[in-house]
Amino acid sequence: MVRLFTDAHAPDELANAEQVFEISHEVRSFPRLSEALERELRAVATEKRCESWLESTVSGELKFAYAGEWGGEIGAQLSVSATVPAVCQRCLEVFELPLAADQSLLLTEDASAVREGYETWELDRDSVKPLDLVDETLVMAMPFAARHADLAECAARVETTPARSDTVRPFADLKAQMAAKKDSP
Repeated sequence: MVRLFTDAHAPDELANAEQVFEISHEVRSFPRLSEALERELRAVATEKRCESWLESTVSGELKFAYAGEWGGEIGAQLSVSATVPAVCQRCLEVFELPLAADQSLLLTEDASAVREGYETWELDRDSVKPLDLVDETLVMAMPFAARHADLAECAARVETTPARSDTVRPFADLKAQMAAKKDSP
């Protein structure tokens, strides 16, 4: 069996062989991740974009085996990481975002299959591309709204404003006025 990361394989063959893929590929090798990052970077001016982001490395490991004590169910253990460009939603500046995913996947044709400790990965055909598993997992690891982890690095730092002494409280005397009205004949 040819054991290429980008080829489609029968999941049971991968599990029988307890196939392990050492991952060290450029971001450009992952089409969904590249597309999501490109969409993100289109929102900022050209001079703010880093040009070499497609050459960033995605690294990790993907192992196939039979899942737990359930017998014939196929599982995969995925541990992958990358540093990719993202646009901070606070300051709209490009920064390097560390992505990491460490998941146990249950590969099944039954979308309702649930096993504790496993993410269900529904297969729509009798083969799977290891690259697709990693690609989708990295896209799912991306935050909905990226932002600098350290506020000190963010250009939109929130400055604390001093308390104002001239605060107007229009209803501050309302209780006293209501009490006075009750007491009056």
